[in-house]
Amino acid sequence: MKTENFVLIGQALFGESWQSQVADFLNIDTQEIQDWIRSGHIPHWVNGDLIKLTDMRLEQMQHVAHLLEHKSIA
Repeated sequence: MKTENFVLIGQALFGESWQSQVADFLNIDTQEIQDWIRSGHIPHWVNGDLIKLTDMRLEQMQHVAHLLEHKSIA
């Protein structure tokens, strides 16, 4: 995965604090994320985990949209 795509995906998933949140999900230190970005080398295994994370976030956002559409939020 290209570094710029990794950054774009992380920001899309979590906004500005994406590095720490992605690191938490991957069960690694934030420093490791920063090292990957600096080196321009994102490990291949990260792609599959990001797909899982994206699916989870999508499900969460669909639930939130459903709540908003049905005015279930007080």
